[in-house]
Amino acid sequence: MDNTLWEIAFRDPHKIALFVALIIGAVGSYLVYRSTIPDSPRSARIIMGVLRFIAIATIIFALLDPVLRIVTKKEIIPKLVFLVDNSQSMSISDPSGDRKKIVREILTSKTLAKLKERFPCEFFLFSDSLKPFSEPDFSGNGTAIGNALQKILDTAQTMDIGAVVLISDGQNNIGIDPVSVSPAYPFPVFTIGVGDPTPMRDVMVANVISSPVAYVDESLKVVADIRAWRAGEEKVMVNLYEGRKKIASKQVTLPAEGQSVRVEFALKPDKEGIHYYKVSVPTIKGEATKSNNQRVVSVNVLSSRKKVLIACDHLSWEVTFWKRGISQDPHIKVYLYSKKGGGDKNLRLPSPSPEALLAYDAIVLIHCGPLLKREFGNALSQYVKQGGSILILLDESTPLGSSGLRALSNALPVEFVEPMAFRSGELTPKLGGDGYTSPITDIEGIAEELPLMPPLMGFVPVRPKPDASVLISCKLAGGKDTPILVVGQYGSGKSAIVAGSPLWRWAMMPMAYGRDSKVFMKLVRNLTQYLLAKEKIERFKIMPSKRVFSSGEPITFSAAVRNELNKPLSGAVVSVRILNPDSGMVEVSSTELTEITSGVYEASIPSLSPGRYIIKGIATLNGDTIGKASTAIMVEPFKIELAKTNQDEALLKLLAEHTGGKYLPASLIEKLDDELKLDKRVKMLSREKELWNLPVLLVIAVCSLAIE
Repeated sequence: MDNTLWEIAFRDPHKIALFVALIIGAVGSYLVYRSTIPDSPRSARIIMGVLRFIAIATIIFALLDPVLRIVTKKEIIPKLVFLVDNSQSMSISDPSGDRKKIVREILTSKTLAKLKERFPCEFFLFSDSLKPFSEPDFSGNGTAIGNALQKILDTAQTMDIGAVVLISDGQNNIGIDPVSVSPAYPFPVFTIGVGDPTPMRDVMVANVISSPVAYVDESLKVVADIRAWRAGEEKVMVNLYEGRKKIASKQVTLPAEGQSVRVEFALKPDKEGIHYYKVSVPTIKGEATKSNNQRVVSVNVLSSRKKVLIACDHLSWEVTFWKRGISQDPHIKVYLYSKKGGGDKNLRLPSPSPEALLAYDAIVLIHCGPLLKREFGNALSQYVKQGGSILILLDESTPLGSSGLRALSNALPVEFVEPMAFRSGELTPKLGGDGYTSPITDIEGIAEELPLMPPLMGFVPVRPKPDASVLISCKLAGGKDTPILVVGQYGSGKSAIVAGSPLWRWAMMPMAYGRDSKVFMKLVRNLTQYLLAKEKIERFKIMPSKRVFSSGEPITFSAAVRNELNKPLSGAVVSVRILNPDSGMVEVSSTELTEITSGVYEASIPSLSPGRYIIKGIATLNGDTIGKASTAIMVEPFKIELAKTNQDEALLKLLAEHTGGKYLPASLIEKLDDELKLDKRVKMLSREKELWNLPVLLVIAVCSLAIE
């Protein structure tokens, strides 16, 4: 039964003042017509006073911003929402029967007919996404139970939902964990389990792991987890392929009931590039599906590790911590030469020639006084000009007037201020002008952390060259800044100089005060990566979210577009097409990417059939081509949806328990009618209508004044 309540409310915040004005208007109307000249009849004076008061009251009523609120109490029957699993795993047959047939029998059962009479019902299909109900075709590439429940929860209030009935095998394999969604559910979820809870006879390659980056002629491990159900401890050969070539095999005994056995292969890639390695196991008799018997992993094989030489006169804390910081990167091989011993065994300082020095990608010079002879300085200068990188740390032991340092000066990003000398005194570090934007000093919170670092105990006065970047500086007593960390380019190479000392205390001493050494360690890593980065800046680059996609999985990728100054470029038009290099066919003719943030563009396309693919793209701006790029991906036959095909009874029971519902196997669907007890609800429907702008108020005010 519906009940409706009508009320008028005033929204103006100055209600009291306006009500006082109304009283003043009433008193004023009375005083004006208490006596008139000439004297009017009493009845005429009363009528005129009332008319004036009506006009004043109407105006004040409008100024009070009145609204008419209509509140209706309505009794409703809550809605029943059915979520029907439309994924591929619902199309198979197992000991419980044909799942497609079972679902269709549920949807046409007498139980559902009774529920439709008792409650308003809404039906949805779900797999990797939620969609309006139609005849299920069981073609979905994944089962996202958590996503479907979340979307229903988001619309619960507008749909007046009383309960959800989930018909599924419960094998959630993509998206949100449904158990994490269930505590937020204000209404029960009744789960109908389809399929046999006992796993079918099956063997699968559950996972393949390898380092994403390897090096030519260096050992690489490919590790696979082989899982089996009801395999009876059979012995099978696990094979490793690259393309169609079998490169390794190992025999394993299959585990019994869902356990996994690990298989490890060792190999040495002989050429650089993207390599795809496939681990495969043979099918066994009576297997549920063959699509999970192989998995693929991709490895980016590089020509060799980057080589960094640290050359010093003697060992010290400075040498120790710089070596430790650079060695953090597993893609860098660090060599240590110490003139007074303690470095790498049998390592000698390269002969003073650019060719010998070019065996290293970067050279770090610490306590370099006795090393910097003229011949070596000239060789270092040519080394940088030809594409090498150097970092030199200045301290009190550096012979600032030496012929070797002067020979090297052309390659350095600074000029020395005369007189050249190391000056002692405590200095507090801070970011320099270019430090706020440089990737080298892109360290979270560095602007606040840097002044808290232990002070430097001295510096060498230097002046940055015009094209150099000052990343860290210190303020001198007179208020002038002196550069501490400066980077620049010379010829085809890069150079950096640290004009303050010591820096190793930034790594050790903060830990004594409860802080970490992230500023020093990340600064060393970023600086090393800057010195080693010799490749040309790409204005346009395509990047897949991963190199290997499973069959049925959407293909997602992004693109980065930058301008001539290497800054993100917005507003570009980025489109790609996807080709199959084996057949020469164009699989996707044209897909345009959407800009998600400045200079970053994304797209997702439906799944592709198993095989290798090349994504080719072009970026344009105002009709002009910015660049072209391509990348490679592989789609493996492995299907997430068929990785596990038994009913996940435990998950379905947990969902029902957390939400106050109940789990029922499909064979007991007739009990659902008895279990569903949803009480009627009282719903408050409220609407408002503004009154201040009603034409009748203007008519009343004008007519009252006119008649008066």
